Amino acid sequence: MGGCPDPQFNPLVDQAADVGFNAIRIVVPWHQHETKPGEYDFAALDRALDYVVKTKRLKAVVLIWLRRPPEPIQKGNDTVLFEKDLQRDPAGQISSMFSFNSDQAVERAAAFVKRVVAHCHERYADDILGYVTPFSQFAEAEYWCEGEWGHEAHSLQTYRAWLVRKYGTIDKLNALSSNGRDWVRVLLEDDLSVQGEKDAWSFPEAVGNSHHEGHEEHEGQ
Repeated sequence: MGGCPDPQFNPLVDQAADVGFNAIRIVVPWHQHETKPGEYDFAALDRALDYVVKTKRLKAVVLIWLRRPPEPIQKGNDTVLFEKDLQRDPAGQISSMFSFNSDQAVERAAAFVKRVVAHCHERYADDILGYVTPFSQFAEAEYWCEGEWGHEAHSLQTYRAWLVRKYGTIDKLNALSSNGRDWVRVLLEDDLSVQGEKDAWSFPEAVGNSHHEGHEEHEGQ
């Protein structure tokens, strides 16, 4: 099901129940439930879950949607994340997907995930079958579109640092090229002496051991 509030939500749940569905996926868009850092509003989510769980006696799966529209961020109307926290393509255009190498973005996304899980578990307990977090580091394929994203400065720096640890020098890396192209000189045009590298896959550790970790998906707003 789509996110809440959605005037079609209840009728669609009715139709699903009528044809035999026993569980409904509810999407929880981050940007609609946390409009300012640390300020959460789950009223629409609760209405959706109340209808599914209490009125229709169905189970629910919660999909925590961690993308945020870039336009409000660019205009300064979204203060949960900033432009520096978003992924960019090679031309510098920003995505709605947060960068896994932005400490602030990872920490705030992790905090939101934990808050949603805790809220739902407290109110609905075992009526929630599971939680899904697409567009996060729980989903390892989220640097998508054939490498078109992840070109923000801090991600490139982290990648350079990884190359330093793995290969040591540009010459050693280029020696592995099957076609002889010097493909890394532009990316590493400064040098391979980048310091302060960090683990790019830090999101699961930031979230920690939440309830129902690693489950399924759904839509709610």
